[in-house]
Amino acid sequence: MFYLFGVFALVAVILKSVILAQVFTQNKLTSSFNIAALLLIGQNFFEFLGYTYLATESALTFPAVSALIICLCLLTPALLQFFATATNNLTGLWISMIYWAIGGVLSIALVMGYVITGVEQVGYTIISTPGQLYPVFQVYSLTGLPVALWILRKGCRHSDSIISMRSQCILRACLPMMAVSLGSVGLRMLGFNSSTAIVMPLASTWLLLVLMHDQRGDIMTLRLKWRRTWFLIREATRSALGSDEYKLQDFKDEMERQQLENIMRYCDYNLSEAGRILGVSHTTISRKCKHYGINKRPEDLTDDSRDHAQPVDIESI
Repeated sequence: MFYLFGVFALVAVILKSVILAQVFTQNKLTSSFNIAALLLIGQNFFEFLGYTYLATESALTFPAVSALIICLCLLTPALLQFFATATNNLTGLWISMIYWAIGGVLSIALVMGYVITGVEQVGYTIISTPGQLYPVFQVYSLTGLPVALWILRKGCRHSDSIISMRSQCILRACLPMMAVSLGSVGLRMLGFNSSTAIVMPLASTWLLLVLMHDQRGDIMTLRLKWRRTWFLIREATRSALGSDEYKLQDFKDEMERQQLENIMRYCDYNLSEAGRILGVSHTTISRKCKHYGINKRPEDLTDDSRDHAQPVDIESI
């Protein structure tokens, strides 16, 4: 069973490494993402070593678990910094700096033996023996959750549509990991021994996978494909149950118009960004949008331009 837990952690290391290799560091956002990803990889790697050593060299289990907890101490501020950078939250960045300082102090205290004093085997898992400052570590980890939720919640309500959509994506990606962390720490505070040997590697891998796809723009593609499928099902059902005549051309025209509008809205009507997603120049996007009457924000369009807006053939761009 120890080897099974170790295999789960090792698979998570491999998957996270593959994901990280597809993200290029070009700005502060991707740099902060890479730092969090490296700490998650380190957490799973030392978890793998801990379970491997427990079955072979038990004396080396404690250093591996200590390194794992150090990664956890630094992961909290790393994630907060990433969230604050993604949502352009200056207050969140200052808070993350405070957490970096506390995480550094806790890491030093852990090396000196004040956070955990050892490890023990409980069933088929590893449980750390709490030290004098272990309650501080628990409070530190728990308070990071509401701070992260606050930062992402503010981001979801941001006036910039790109930041708002990015925050919603990050929030959905983080929920499984937050739930596992909260449940584990909560059970430990209540006196129950708990381990996240299998669930946490899966949750953290899901986090990086979703964020990587969002960084590459794949989530937008998936959302558009889903909208197209749903529209087809809905219109076909209405045609089968009602008296309205269903035409395939109507579906194509409607979806083409929605695609361009969705992309422009996603890019906050940035022609260059929309062109990057569609793989064409911004001048082509500008010409198409002006021709079909969707080159402005919806609230700025006049009634006349709304009436004369025509669908755009995305596939022909």
